[in-house]
Order: sequence, then C-alpha cells, then structure tokens
Amino acid sequence: MSSIAAKPAVKAVPPFGQIALRLGFIANEDLERALARQKDVDQAGGPHKMIGLVLVEDGAMSTTQLIRVLQLYEDLRKESESPAAN
Repeated sequence: MSSIAAKPAVKAVPPFGQIALRLGFIANEDLERALARQKDVDQAGGPHKMIGLVLVEDGAMSTTQLIRVLQLYEDLRKESESPAAN
C-alpha cells in the first residue's frame, strides 16, 4: 500500500471569458477579438493583461460586469476546492 495519499479531483473552473459569455456580458466575437489583442501584445513583448481588463479597455464590458465575473469566478474556485464538491 502506498504511503502517498490520493489527491482529490478538483472540478475545473471555467475561464474568465467563458463565464462572461454565459452571463451574457459579452458576445463570442468580443472574446475572440480580446484574445487576439491579448496574444498580439504578448507576442510583441508588451505587458501581459488579463482578458477581463482587455475586454473593459475594448468597451465590451463595464467595470461592474468585470467585478461580477471575478466574484463568480472566485466563488466557483472556492466551491471546486471544497471537499463536498468532490
């Protein structure tokens, strides 16, 4: 018998953009455009920006919506780590 305890499976938390889509805050085109801009800046050696910030800068989301998605993301993350969720 192994002395290493099995690590419980952690339920995956959807990415920020998927949560924003599900809440109806953005359209798929908004997400695709923001992801492309994020990638372009990264490849050009610019500072990495979180996708939520890119969406706000592009005018696709409000700061209130950004905060709501972040709150939901954190709630889902905590839920996925709780023993009852596994």
